[in-house]
Amino acid sequence: MEYTVAITAFWAVEAVYQESFAHCIGEGSKTPQELKETCERWGNEAFAKYCQSVENIANRRLQKASDEELKKAEVMFLNVLEHEVDFWNMSRGNV
Repeated sequence: MEYTVAITAFWAVEAVYQESFAHCIGEGSKTPQELKETCERWGNEAFAKYCQSVENIANRRLQKASDEELKKAEVMFLNVLEHEVDFWNMSRGNV
């Protein structure tokens, strides 16, 4: 697998987790107390900055990628998002 495709997938996974867990610690969230520590670990500002750095790496690679790599990265990105939606729906009992 090309590095560009892999780093794009990696960024997508990390960003989804950061956004999801940040939502769980956001204003007015109803996150159970037993999940707060986990949400704070993955939803904090430091992890958001880390995700931004991974996104920057992916974007630099995508800017230099061939058309074939771009197509593969897009397919991988959409595949990751599909699996993430399935995961979060499953965790809510919606599958």
